[in-house]
Order: sequence, then structure tokens, then C-alpha cells
Amino acid sequence: MRMYSMWLVFILSSLSPAGYTQPVMEWSPSFFDLRVQTLTEFDTTLAIYNRGTEPLTVGTSITYRDSTDWLFLQPDTLYLAPADSEVIRLQVETTALPPGLYYAMLNLTTNDPQNPDIPIPVIMRLINHPGCQLILPHNGLLQTQLPQEADTTLDFFVLNIGDAECIIHATPGEEWLAISPATFEIQQDASEPLSVTVNTRGLSDGEHWGQIEFRDQAGNFYGLDVQVTVTPVCLQPVVHLTQAQATINIDLFPPESGYTPVLVRVWQRYGESDWELRYSLPMQDSLHVELSLVPESPNWFRFQTVCEGGVLSTFLELGPFIYPSTVGAVMDGLTIPAQSQLLPAVPNPFNPVTTIRYELAKAAAVRIDIYDFSGKHVRQLVNGLQNAGVYHVQWDGCNQMQTELPSGLYFCHWQAGAITAVKPLVLLR
Repeated sequence: MRMYSMWLVFILSSLSPAGYTQPVMEWSPSFFDLRVQTLTEFDTTLAIYNRGTEPLTVGTSITYRDSTDWLFLQPDTLYLAPADSEVIRLQVETTALPPGLYYAMLNLTTNDPQNPDIPIPVIMRLINHPGCQLILPHNGLLQTQLPQEADTTLDFFVLNIGDAECIIHATPGEEWLAISPATFEIQQDASEPLSVTVNTRGLSDGEHWGQIEFRDQAGNFYGLDVQVTVTPVCLQPVVHLTQAQATINIDLFPPESGYTPVLVRVWQRYGESDWELRYSLPMQDSLHVELSLVPESPNWFRFQTVCEGGVLSTFLELGPFIYPSTVGAVMDGLTIPAQSQLLPAVPNPFNPVTTIRYELAKAAAVRIDIYDFSGKHVRQLVNGLQNAGVYHVQWDGCNQMQTELPSGLYFCHWQAGAITAVKPLVLLR
């Protein structure tokens, strides 16, 4: 009987799960999405559990997207006995920070063989006060270059990271600036497309600065600077584009005024590629060129005129052109939802793939773009007309050229007709 007991103990030991005599770490939450008011104290906690049968050691460190230290931990090292639990206190210091989006990575190092290094993203939305909070693009600066007697439209979008709807009144500070729409509403965690029109008529050569003022219903001020470099008049050619399947037909005509053009240059780029000079042709009465589109990728074209005396026009950029349409979303059944909306991505954080779902109450032109934390466009997932229904599309954490992107905070910008929304995505490698 004693021999049977010994064999039973041996068999039970051999059937024990791997890691039975090791520390086993669990933690919660897997990432932090904080909404904090400026000039206030804020703290939260990260719970750590040791589910193993050996002591667990946890070390901590923080890396920031920018150089400002705003997150502090107590304690910085934990020692947990088996079946024990502790918390790490995260304290946020907002005194020296302006409102905006902030991103940090809480790095945990442990003696758990299954989880030796654990990155935990921390996103902080710092707002002036409870209410709306507007985030402007391009670090609050729009730049362009124009010849005299010309105008252009600069398109961008703003984001409301506050906890209430914004009602915004926009006022240009100079006569050569105009904005549309001048008054708009923007929901919490939503975006609004805007257009600034720059008119250089009457401006001298050189740099000119202007500002667009945004004020919300509480009187808070946001400023968007506009820098315009005015050059001598050398106008772009008049461009007519037609798309025939995978080919763009381009007809170029000389401008009606300004310097006499002597040469036209045509560039093309696609996806994340660099601009490539395709043609450099003498400008006569007219020109006709054909350019092939790179399939399954957005294509852009850029034109520039060289005038007498070597004076250059500004660049005229057109696109994107796509063949075939990059509608990559899958329709989930035939249900017609009551409203059009972007749903939270699942999973989030993710590695390597997340699923983005959205609903269309009616047919609309749908576009889904991914931007990194700096506002750079990295991937287009959907671009085309879709019928009413429920859809999903997956993002694999790669850019347009199918190159893996690093861990970090990204934004999914969704547009369905006139409706837009933005959702944060956290990629963990």
C-alpha cells in the first residue's frame, strides 16, 4: 500500500501544470485611458497578483512620448509572496502641463518566466475644465506657399477630447484668411473637418502670419497659426484629369496670366513611397501624358511650372486616386442600424490585429484612416461607397507598405458622409 501511495504522489506531481513552482503574475488594468483636469491632483492604481507558489518580484520604469515627466509611481519595486496582492499607485502631476493628449509607457519587469517584460500604455487627456476640450492639428500651425494673386484651401480636422459637446465659433484674424464652417458643434471624442482658405491678393512677397481664433461656449480660447510664404507669380498649369481604370490621363494647359511657363514637371507617389519625377516636359500650347496607378494603393500627383528666369510655381498636388477602390470592410449580415456610428475596436490594446466595427444607417461614402500620435497618416483601411449595414475591417498594425509599426498610440479616423469620429488604438508589440 505504501508503494502505491508513492506512485500516486509521483503521478500527481507529473500532472501539475507548468509553472506550478514559479511566480505567476496577473495585473489589472492592461492599459490606462485617463481624463484629467489641469491644475488638479489625480492618482489611480495598478493591481498586481501573484498566482504562483514562489515569491514574485516586480520592478517599474516609465518612458514618455515627449520629454516631460508627469507620471510618478509608488512604490517602484514590489515583492509579493505566493497568493499575495499589492497595488502600484500612479500619481499624475499636471501643474506644468498645457491641455492636450499625453502618452507614456509603464514598463514592468518581473521574475515570472511567462511575463518577464510587461508594457502598459498610459493615455492622458488633460483638459482645462469639465466640458469640451479642442485639440488642433499640426501643433497649432498651418503652413503653405503661394504665388501672388492666388489662393488655396487647407483641409484639416480638430478633435474634442473633453467630456462634453463643444460649440465652437471660429474667427480669422486677417482679411486674407477665411474658415469654413465658422460655427460648428463637435461631440465628445469626435472630430470635425474644417477648411482654411488663404488668399494672397494684395500681399507682398515673403512670409505672412495670421491666426484663426476658436472659442467654445465657455469662452475658452484656442489659436491656430497660419504661415504663408508668398512667391512671385508663376502659376501652375491648368490640369484636367480623367481616370480610365488603372490609368490617369493628364491634359496640361498654360495658365492665362503670370510669367510665361517654359517647363512642366510631373511627380507621382503611392502609399508611403517618396515622390518620383515622371516627366519634365517643355510647355507648349498643351500637353497630354498618361500615368499608371499602382493597384491597391493611394496614388498622388504633383505638378510644378518652371517660368522664364527660373522662377518656380508652387506645387499643385492632386489625389489620392485608387484602383481598384480600397473598400476592405466586410458586411456583417443585413441588419440596418438606427444610426451611423464608429464602435470601439476589439481588442484594444492589440497585437497583432484589431477589428474595427461601424454601423451605417444609410448608404454613404466611407473612409477609415489610421494616424500615429504625431498626426502622420500611416494607413488607409476603407475608401468607397457602402450601403446601409453593419461592417467590420481589421488592422494588422502595419502601414500602407505593409511594414510593421512600433508599439504606441494610434488614432482611427472614421468618416461616413458628413459624420466623423475618432477612436484611440493602442498597439503593443
